[in-house]
Amino acid sequence: MSASREKQKRTEMRQGGVEPIKRMKPPVSNTRRKVIIGVIMCLVGIFIAGVFVYGSGVLHSTLSVVNVDGTRVTPIEYGIYLTNAKWSMFNQYYSQIGMAVFDPNAPLRDQSYDEASGTTWLDFFNDQTVGMVKTMLVQYNQAMKDGTQLTQEDTESIDTAFGDFVDAASEANVGVGEYLRAYYGPGVTEDLLRKSLERQVLASRWAKDTAGALSNDQLETYYGEHRNDYDIVGYESYTLDGVLTQGTDEQKAEFYNKVAEMADEMLSKVTTAEAFNALAAEYSAKRAALAAEYAPEPSESPASSEPPASTPPPSASPAPDGADGDDAEDTPAAAPSVTTLHEYVGYSGISDENVKSWLFDDARVLNDKTSFEVSQKITVYSFISKGRDERNYLVDVRHILGKFNLDDSDPTPEQKESARIAAEETLAQWKAGEATEDSFAALANEISDDNNGEVTNGGLYADLTASSGMVEPFADWYLDPARYPGETGIVETEFGYHIMYFVANKEGAAWSMGVKNAMLTDETNALTEAAKIRESGFARFIAGIGK
Repeated sequence: MSASREKQKRTEMRQGGVEPIKRMKPPVSNTRRKVIIGVIMCLVGIFIAGVFVYGSGVLHSTLSVVNVDGTRVTPIEYGIYLTNAKWSMFNQYYSQIGMAVFDPNAPLRDQSYDEASGTTWLDFFNDQTVGMVKTMLVQYNQAMKDGTQLTQEDTESIDTAFGDFVDAASEANVGVGEYLRAYYGPGVTEDLLRKSLERQVLASRWAKDTAGALSNDQLETYYGEHRNDYDIVGYESYTLDGVLTQGTDEQKAEFYNKVAEMADEMLSKVTTAEAFNALAAEYSAKRAALAAEYAPEPSESPASSEPPASTPPPSASPAPDGADGDDAEDTPAAAPSVTTLHEYVGYSGISDENVKSWLFDDARVLNDKTSFEVSQKITVYSFISKGRDERNYLVDVRHILGKFNLDDSDPTPEQKESARIAAEETLAQWKAGEATEDSFAALANEISDDNNGEVTNGGLYADLTASSGMVEPFADWYLDPARYPGETGIVETEFGYHIMYFVANKEGAAWSMGVKNAMLTDETNALTEAAKIRESGFARFIAGIGK
C-alpha cells in the first residue's frame, strides 16, 4: 500500500470512517487496583463491625442520651422511659375517648403526628421523654445530695410495678427477661428496669418532700403574688346574636338594632344570678321570634326583581282555639331550655380580655351585671363569686354502680325509681353490717354493675382530680371540700345510681396544690439552669431504632 493510501486510511478512521477507533480506558496499574480493593474491604469491614457492635448492645449500654452533672441515661434506659410514656398516653386516650390517635404496636417513626411540620409520633415522644428525663435527673441528683430516702410506700410501689411484669411474663409463659426485652427492646434486664424505676420514684419522693415542706405562709405569699393563676369565678351569661345571615343591608342593620335593644332590656331586668336563667330563656324566645319575622318566606310565584322592603311585616300567628289574640299574648309558650351558669372558671379559661378583666376585678360583688359586644353578638353577664379553688385536688373514692337497666337503654321512670330504692336499701344494709372500707370494697366486687359487672378492685377510683373526665354529678360529689374519709352518699348520673364511699383527700385544696406545683417547678428550673446538661442526638437515634 502506497504512503498516500495509508495516510488516507488513517484519516478516515479518525473521522469515524469504515473502521472507527475503539476508545479504550488506559489500563489500571496493579498498585491502584490494590488501593481500590483495600478501600472497599475496609468499608465492608466497618459495616460488619458496626452491625456487630449494634447487635451486641455495646452502644445501647455505653452511650448517653442525656447526661446531667455526670448522671446519665443510656439508650437502653431511655427506651424504657419512652415506652412507658407511649403506653401511658395510649391508656389515657383510650380511657377518656375510647380510642387512641396512634397505634402503639406499630413503628412510631412511620406514624405522622403533624403533617404540616413533618413530625412523627416518635419525634413527639422523643421531645416528651427527653424533657422528662432531664427533669428527673435534676431532681434525682438533688435527692442524692439532700439524702432523700425512699419510703416504705415508695418501695412497695416499685415492687408492685415490677410484680406486674412478673405476672405478665408468667401469663405469657416466658421468662421475665424475655418478656421485658419484648416489651421494651433489646438489652433491658430486671436489674436495669428496677434501677430506672428507683430513679423515677426517688426523684418523685424529693419533689413531694420539697413541696410538702412549704409552709402555709410561703403558700399564702405566693398565692397573693399570682392570684389570677389560682382564682376561679362563677357567673351567669347569655348571648343574644344580632347577626342576620339573610336579607338586605338595611334589614340586617335593623335586626341588629332590635337585638341590641333586647339585650339592654334584659340587662335592665337582671336583679339576681338566680333569676338570670329564666330571663335568658325568655329573651331567647323573643330573639327567635324576631329572627322568624326576618326570615324570607318561600314563594310559589316567580321571584320578583323588586328589592324587599326594608322592614318586613310581623308574622301573624292564629290564636289557639277558644282564645282571641290578646289572650294568646298573655299565655306565652314554654320557654326554651338554655344553659347560663358557669362555675369554677379559671383566668386562662376566658379568651375575651374585656370579660376577663371585668370578672376578675377585685371590686366585683354578687349580682354585679354588665354586657359586652363582639361582632354584633351581645352577651349579658351576672357575677356570682370569685376566689381560690377550695375543692379537693386529688382524691380516692370507691363506688357501687346500680344501673337503671343492664342493656343501657333509656330508662323508664319505673326503672329509675326501682334503681334508686335498690341503692338506698344496699347502702342501709352495708351500714347495718361492719360498715368498713373493706366491707364496702367486698360488696362492690360482688354486686357493682360497673365495668360490665366485672369489678375486682373494690370499686376504687384512685387519684381523681377535677380534670379526670368523670361525669359531673359524680365529680361534684368527690370534689366537695366538705368530704371526709368514710363518708358515704348516693349520686345519680346518666349511668344509674352510684353508692359513694370517700376514701381520702390526698393533697388538700386545689389552689394550694397548684401553688406547691408552681413553686416546685420554679426550684427545679433553677436547678436545671445551674446544672451541666449534655444531650446526644446520635444516642437518641440509637435508642429510637425499631421504635
